[in-house]
Amino acid sequence: MKIKQLTVGPLAVNCYLVWERTEAAVAVDPGASPEKIAEALEQNGLTLTDILLTHGHFDHIGAVAELKGQYGAKVWIHALDEELLSDPEKNVAAEVGITVPPVSADHILTDGEQFTAGGMPFQVLHTPGHTKGSCVYICGDLLFSGDTLFAGSMGRTDFYGGDIRALSVSLQTLAGLDGDYRVL
Repeated sequence: MKIKQLTVGPLAVNCYLVWERTEAAVAVDPGASPEKIAEALEQNGLTLTDILLTHGHFDHIGAVAELKGQYGAKVWIHALDEELLSDPEKNVAAEVGITVPPVSADHILTDGEQFTAGGMPFQVLHTPGHTKGSCVYICGDLLFSGDTLFAGSMGRTDFYGGDIRALSVSLQTLAGLDGDYRVL
């Protein structure tokens, strides 16, 4: 499995391109800079087939509509964050004065669901707290954490859907996972 990390947008969000042996690629949290993401795809001979969203805040969804339109990629998000894809008040875009084109999800996820994207197996683990529908994606020994978990910290809980108690439980759930993961 290959991973290309890109830093995108004014909040320097980590967007990940993930692929295996084929040209099919998955983008995790393409928050901004669709041209930068498209350039990285082209440089690696990749076609974007799927977009996985760890949650629906503006800084994680800003490039989704353009990339979905350009590549026909399927958008995956947890059921409890689907509403954030089209509501600038709830996805915090209105608060910071940024316009994010609304987009619809193609796949609505639930906790524990296993699915294939870009030809790779993923599992969704619902980790509420940063938002109601925050989740992490597990693919092999990789754990894409979004804003649930940071190096030495955790996501904030003061926006719509945030809940510090729920985030505390989510962090305990992550700590209790069997095995070792590379957290991205």
